[in-house]
Amino acid sequence: MFMLQVVRGARHLLFYLPWLALLGWLTSLAWFLCDDAFISFRYVRNLLEGHGLVFNPGEYVEGYSNFLWVLELAAIWGIFGVRPEQAAPWLSVVCTATTIAAMLWWIGRMPGMRHRSLVGWMALGLLCSSATFAVWTSGGGLETRQFTFFIVLAVVCLGLYRDNRWGLLAASLSLAAAAYTRPEGPLLAVCCFGWFAVQRACERRRLAGREFWADCSYLIAPFALLVAAHYLFRYSYYGEWLPNTYYAKHIRPWYESGFRYLEAAALETGLYLLLPLSWLALRARWQSQRDGTYGLALLCVVAHMAYALRIGGDHFEYRPLDFYWPLLAVPAAAGIVHLGAMIAGALRRMRTFEHMCGGGGDDFQPAGLGPRAVCPGSLLCRRDAGRLAVRRRRDTRIHYESAYRTQ
Repeated sequence: MFMLQVVRGARHLLFYLPWLALLGWLTSLAWFLCDDAFISFRYVRNLLEGHGLVFNPGEYVEGYSNFLWVLELAAIWGIFGVRPEQAAPWLSVVCTATTIAAMLWWIGRMPGMRHRSLVGWMALGLLCSSATFAVWTSGGGLETRQFTFFIVLAVVCLGLYRDNRWGLLAASLSLAAAAYTRPEGPLLAVCCFGWFAVQRACERRRLAGREFWADCSYLIAPFALLVAAHYLFRYSYYGEWLPNTYYAKHIRPWYESGFRYLEAAALETGLYLLLPLSWLALRARWQSQRDGTYGLALLCVVAHMAYALRIGGDHFEYRPLDFYWPLLAVPAAAGIVHLGAMIAGALRRMRTFEHMCGGGGDDFQPAGLGPRAVCPGSLLCRRDAGRLAVRRRRDTRIHYESAYRTQ
């Protein structure tokens, strides 16, 4: 049994290998370190030298917005002796590999998915052929891909294991880690909490029962405690509830810049196709399975788009939108497969209808009827399609019997 699983795993790896090779090639072309990453690296160095989490010794200002990323780089440098500028890109590569693994696990374990292998192959193709996703595979030394991994992991845990309290706990810890990694983590956590409540309501479960509130405690309580601890640490250490980057950058809402930013992202990354395809997949899966997991992915993306619209976007290549691509790749691929099935079914019905209406051949033409009388959609065709088909088969049989007697 174990050897059979190994063989299947190797077969799946070969199945996905071309897309992974493409992602590796694109990543090699876009490997870089950006100057913003060295802000975090300086905080790491001062922490290890005993000055604390400061940019300049003695000045307690939180000039970073990636608390967990800074602690991880400090731990790697302190334990293994690997400097942050060397460790950060490869840590992003590890987060990329785990993000892809979580996405494929989501596809492999989702119940009731049709054409599972095709959806997985297409989803990985959509992800690995994205130049934007490849750019942030090395991360530029930033925490971008780690945040993506934690959000994807939380969505997968809620989508597959929302009836298991260990799954809810894993989702809660993933969302807390995302909030420790980037400041917009709590926004996406609220989306996940709201989706969970709505999904339970649609499953016709009692929202006021003990089971529901116990599940909510597993999902919300660990996140709330960890994030509250982080805010208390920030206030006690720096004297501010929010990072200094917020006060330095956010003066007022910047909708005009945000609109241009999202418009460019939609055109350059294919969001104008990924979003409607994902909506089509959500609609189909909800009708067949009463499962709104794709809706959670769309909710996170749309809520974050509203956030990006307000702050005016970012000057890097769609860095805040990085988690969109793995979240939308799966429902978009499922939407493509569902759209293909719809088109194929429509073509089959058209052929069957034409055959029933006498349009499948020229060896029979009912007496006294012109071609318009039996065209698809005519009144006679709709009323007498079955009778004409029977008569056509009977006359064809008589024709062949006569030919046989003549011989």
